[in-house]
Order: sequence, then structure tokens, then C-alpha cells
Amino acid sequence: MSEYLKLGGTKSDLANDLKKGIVTVKVKVFDDPKLGEASDSDDDDDDVPSKKQEGKGDTIEATTDEPKDDGADDATKADDDDTQVTFGDVTIDVPTVEVRRSNRLAGGTAFTTVTRKSTAPPPVLKAHLECDFTKCDKTFHNFEADLPADRVDENRKAYKAEFDGMVDSGSLSQPVSLPHGHVPVPMIMVGKIKTPTEKDPKGKLKWRACPKGFKQRDGLNYDADDIHAPVMDKTTLRVLLSIGNSRDANLRQADVTQAFLWADLDEEVYVTAPPGYDLGRDDHGRPLVFRVLKAIYGLKQSPACWYKLISRWLLDQGYQQSGYDQCLFHAWRNADGQIDPSQSPDDQHDDFMFIGFHVDDFLTVTTDKQWETEFLDSLRSRFDITDLGEPTQLPQHRA
Repeated sequence: MSEYLKLGGTKSDLANDLKKGIVTVKVKVFDDPKLGEASDSDDDDDDVPSKKQEGKGDTIEATTDEPKDDGADDATKADDDDTQVTFGDVTIDVPTVEVRRSNRLAGGTAFTTVTRKSTAPPPVLKAHLECDFTKCDKTFHNFEADLPADRVDENRKAYKAEFDGMVDSGSLSQPVSLPHGHVPVPMIMVGKIKTPTEKDPKGKLKWRACPKGFKQRDGLNYDADDIHAPVMDKTTLRVLLSIGNSRDANLRQADVTQAFLWADLDEEVYVTAPPGYDLGRDDHGRPLVFRVLKAIYGLKQSPACWYKLISRWLLDQGYQQSGYDQCLFHAWRNADGQIDPSQSPDDQHDDFMFIGFHVDDFLTVTTDKQWETEFLDSLRSRFDITDLGEPTQLPQHRA
């Protein structure tokens, strides 16, 4: 607490930050299940060890309700887990949270971070919203000003199609009031002209809805210790190509469409409407927001959510994860077409399958053409994919 006050914060500021849950508090863990009283005071009074000293505004007391008898119902027991934090004359009701110990160090000291439990999500937004292009931001108008007049309508359709796609995927909730203690993540739209092709010599106009993930707060709407998402190593890719060539195997590429949107979001994240969309205001005059239900592009935890989903799916299909590359899976199967659960290559196995992926780009290497078709069919039954045929470019460098 003393460090907070030394930085210029007042007692009122600290009480307000504790209410909003935006302050990370360094805590001591006691052997006794009841929390001890933490104080920055250097005065050790052996006669009254837990006394709250008058005039010391930086003293915090953490208290819990007395346990109820065994006959209490579940709702009452849930209330017992609530904690009250007293700071000076202010008593704060802290909602039920999960406490995790971070592996990151701050000044050589391990800190405990409080992570909120996600509440039940609101209904999914299903209806497309109208866009007022006159209220779009400067980025949109500057982009449109550089386009020929005959592409203005095409540009606006692409802009609206991007947000409509998010709605169709079930990624957003219906507009809701921002819950107390949460901070919305601003959402912007970024446009580009894709590389011209023979089918589209002018280049396709593409917009992407992007929440500003750098404004997320650890412990509030993401977990900094759970955002790692590995990708296939280039050495692994070279080995797969070498094995495929040396064994005259079948190589195939596939791409999962909007991969991140297939993964559910565990944390409670709220975003503003993109420029041009007006959601209205709540009873207190505050703008309404969306709650994010899927791992949309731009959030810090989205790549990890997708990786967990696809890796679990591959394991459920009977493939084994490599101990050398977390994005490499493999399996062997016998002449009867059954995958061997032991996953031990020997002379009894007629065929093998290697599956490597870089985010949403997949490369399969197998000696059985039928097995390759079966895998793509199973992948297509779970996700929307694009079959890219035999590889002509490395997955990491494909446009």
C-alpha cells in the first residue's frame, strides 16, 4: 500500500481502484485458513497483534463471513465465499474470484493476481445491424477517398460484410450494459486491397474487425499466463517435406476458414461497436457494448483458444502429439485401416500419417491416399475448410 501512496495516489483513489478491481495487490499467504491482517505499519505491538491502528489509512483488513451450518442451501453457501475488504472508513464487497499465482516476476517478487469468474453469457446476437457510413471514422473515409468512384459501393458492402460475418458466427452477444468493474475493449475496422489475381485483377477489398487487444487488462479480461500458442517450426516443415519426397508419400494442404471463431472464449470480455454502428445507451446514459463469445481476432487469448481446440480435436481422432513439436501430430495404422493406439512404428504397420499445422494452415503427409481423404472429410465435418491441394508454397509464407 505504501508504494501506491508514494506514487501519488490518494486513499480515495486506492479505495476506488480496489472497487473496480484494477489494482493488483501483493498478499501474504498464511498457514491459518483465515486471512491475517496486513498493515504497512512498522509498529509491532505484541499485546495487540491484530489491532487496527487509528490514523493509519494504509491498513487493510480482509474478513470472511462465519461458515453456515450444514443445512444451508447452495445459494447461501455461495454467499459465504464473498470477501469484504476494509480500507479506512470504506468497506468493499469483493465478488467471488479465482486467485492464481503468476509465474511472472515484478521487481523480483511473485505477485498474486485476482481473476474474475465469468458470468453466464447474454443471448447471442443474430440480427444484422445497420451501418451509418457517415459516422465512420477517419480511417474509413480516407480509405474510401483513395478508391475509384465505381468501387465505393463495393467497399461499403465489404465493410458491412465483415461485421455481419461476426454476427453470423455467433461471436457477439446482444447489446448489453457494461457491468460494474469492467472496461470495454475498443473495436476498430482495418481495410486493405488484396493482391490482384487472374479472377480479380483489381484486387479484392477486405475489411477486418479488430479489437484493440493491447488495452486488455491481465486478471480482468485475460490471463497473461495462458496466452501462449505454439506454431509449427520451420525445421519440422522441412522434415515433413523430406519424408514425403523420400517415401513418395501424398502431400496435401488445407486452410480452416476463420479458425479463431470456432473456439469459445472463457474470459468475460466486452467490446465497443465498430465505427458506424450505434447500439444506443442504457438507463444511465452509458453506451451499450457487446460481450465477446468467441475467440475473435485481435484478443490476446484468441490464438491460445484456437490451439487448445484443434489440438484436443486431433487427440480425440486418435493422433499422437509429438514431443518435439507441439504442432506436429502423427499416427500409424494397419492394413485393416485401424489406427494403432500404441503409436509404435514397426513392420506390422503399412501406413503412416503426419499432420503439421501453422495456426490455421494444415499440411498432411501420408502413404495412404484414402487415409488423406478420410482425414480431410473429418476435418471438413468439424470446421469450414478450403482444400488447397498439393502444396506449392510453405504454410508460413502463403498469402
